[in-house]
Parts: sequence; C-alpha cells; structure tokens
Amino acid sequence: MAQEGEVSAFEAVVGLFGPKLFRYIRQRVGDVHTAEDLVQETFLKAYCGLARYDSSRPLATWLFTIATRVAISHGRRRSEIAVAAPDELSTVTVRGPDELVLREEEHRNIWTHARRVLTEAQFAALWLKYAEDMPVNQISEIMSVSVSNVKVLLHRGRKRLAECIEMEDCPRGAKSPIRGERYNAGSGEVKYVI
Repeated sequence: MAQEGEVSAFEAVVGLFGPKLFRYIRQRVGDVHTAEDLVQETFLKAYCGLARYDSSRPLATWLFTIATRVAISHGRRRSEIAVAAPDELSTVTVRGPDELVLREEEHRNIWTHARRVLTEAQFAALWLKYAEDMPVNQISEIMSVSVSNVKVLLHRGRKRLAECIEMEDCPRGAKSPIRGERYNAGSGEVKYVI
C-alpha cells in the first residue's frame, strides 16, 4: 500500500507534467478524450513502475518515454481494430460547441499541419524539441534512437514542413522549394523548368 507522502508527491508530479503530456499525446492521437485516457494510462504505468525509475535521470524523459510507448501501443491497437472489423467502426461523431471551436483552431495550427505531412517519428521529434523545449539527448532517450538520428529527424521534419507550407502559400507561377520546378497554385501542377 502506498504511503501518504508518496501519493502526495506523485500528485505533484501529475500536476506538473499532466498538461505537458496531454498536449504531447493529443497532438499524436488527434482526439481530446483518447488523449485524456492515454495520459491516465501513462501515469498509472509510471506509478506502478516507480521502483524502476533512475533518479539520476530527468523525470520528464522517463515520463515522456512512457507516454510515447503508450501512444504507439494505442496506435497499434487502433489499427488492429480497424483491420479486424472495419464495418463496425463509426465515422459519425457528435461534437459539442467547444469541440468545434477547438477543431477550427487546430486547422489553423501548424502542429495539425505537421501531423498530416510528417512521419510519426519526425512529428514526435519536432514536438519534443519545440513544444516541450527538450534537448536532443533527452529526445534521443525518449524515442530510443541515437542523437544523430534525432538530428536527422529534426532536419528532415523542418525541411518537409517548410516545403509543404511554402507549396500551400506559393503564389501562382512562383518558384517551388524543389529546384528546377515551378508550382502553379491555381491548377496544383508542378512543371519542371530546364
């Protein structure tokens, strides 16, 4: 049975990291309610695994590692459900006014755009670096990849996002981010220019 001091200390951890983990997971899964459930699952796993926590390492790294694994597991379960029973999945959802406002805000949000155009690994690396302000070595630990790989993910993610944003905002006939091509925003065509 947990002691009172241990529980209140863990409540402080939940208060401190709960909003950050929620934002991180919500950007990964795209649904507020699912993100809330996954944050709870993250803290439950963390609480049950307190004995395995190495106090010489940052607590944020440990919690975000757990959150990343919980989100990945959720994605796997969801794809297994979709493959197993596609007819049973409902595409109709009822949205309240506050969820509609949130949805409109997300459409204007760069993170929503990033989630659409980047790989899952690129998105996670960019989110941890810029939204959570984590150093590359912590991101490396969280994602279980080398520091060099994180740097590559960040570089390619920024480049891909910049190209896609520039392509959307390119005026008709303007130079595209890809050398030797011209993008026509009106027709959506890309023509190679010699």
